[in-house]
Amino acid sequence: TKSGMNRISNESTGWREGNKLAFTQQILDAKKNCNADEDEPLFLWQTHHTRSDTLVEAMSAAKSLISSKKLLHVGLCNATVSQIEAAYDIVGNHLLTVQNEYSLFNMEAEKPLPPTASASSKKGVMSACARLGITFVAHSPLGGLKTRREQRNVGRKSDKLARLAARKDVSNEAAAIGCLLARGRMVGGLKMCVI
Repeated sequence: TKSGMNRISNESTGWREGNKLAFTQQILDAKKNCNADEDEPLFLWQTHHTRSDTLVEAMSAAKSLISSKKLLHVGLCNATVSQIEAAYDIVGNHLLTVQNEYSLFNMEAEKPLPPTASASSKKGVMSACARLGITFVAHSPLGGLKTRREQRNVGRKSDKLARLAARKDVSNEAAAIGCLLARGRMVGGLKMCVI
């Protein structure tokens, strides 16, 4: 389950992050909603758009619940390399997943992290996941919201992709996902899935 952000109001599209107490309550609420057996720990809690300044509070809340056997694993969403490393320093190998956008339209996660990269850069994420044994979860593999709004079309992204799909007798979308998984395997040791 994923949480970590609170809507400012029902009328607003804005979000605000919580503190350690709010994160703890979100995890316990998720555990209650996901598990009929109250002794069963929540398998995975992912933060959603956690900012660096509240990441420590979120991971500290998670670590406390891991210690008390109420939570097994933690995940990050839309994370940078520095956020991944900071979370790993707190929860160690309980950091199970990092879910970032990865599509033929956005391949930033597979690019090397340059020494001069800004703290908000998503470059180098796949390599960091491979190095730390974290599963990389590719979200929006077909291009995300712009594809749903018909502003992007996977079939028109590349003639090579369309030819590959025809040769394999699959849809353009299936060929695109297959290409992403194959590219992910080129990052040594990376465990990866696409959602």
